[in-house]
Amino acid sequence: MIIKLIEGVGTGIEIEPEAVVLFQEDIAKLIIEISEQSFNFNAQMDELEAMQVKLDAYPEEDVAGMNQLYSVVQAHLSRASNIHISILRERAKWQRYSSRLKRMYKQKEVEMLSGDDKVKALKNKELQAAAVQQTMPEVVKLMSIVDGILIDLEALIDITKEKQESLMNVNVNLSRQQRNVESLIGLRYPVKPSKNFKQE
Repeated sequence: MIIKLIEGVGTGIEIEPEAVVLFQEDIAKLIIEISEQSFNFNAQMDELEAMQVKLDAYPEEDVAGMNQLYSVVQAHLSRASNIHISILRERAKWQRYSSRLKRMYKQKEVEMLSGDDKVKALKNKELQAAAVQQTMPEVVKLMSIVDGILIDLEALIDITKEKQESLMNVNVNLSRQQRNVESLIGLRYPVKPSKNFKQE
């Protein structure tokens, strides 16, 4: 049985059919379950990268454009938040896998350290730990892969946070511009509905 490549990691694990008997049934099932998972947020990262907003230096000359830009920023903020939440959910899923793997590994380790005479006879803890790992190489590799996935997801979360903060700053500045334009209108300062508007 070949564990499929986990997208975004670039590596996989090959398990010989007879090797599965070395594991408790629940461990073998977990390995298969994790191997069938994948994640790819490339499209979402491209979306975030495309969310570039430039404020007009003279919003009073294009009130309609300023209002339209406000709508664009609100849409960007909503979408960035949705992407952020989806990555948080993905991280939570892989955190659960990591916890289950480590818990099962620890259980197997305790069983061997207490019930395997060959392991107990080894001189130090390092040798004992190495002996345990040798009986579960696929689990050890999968633990490493899952840890790598979590690191990647943390990086994606940081990116979404930065984009949200950037958009919120733009939103604050845009709101300030709107208030300034409203003040100009209140003072009867001549403003233009749009850049194509010509004063009669």
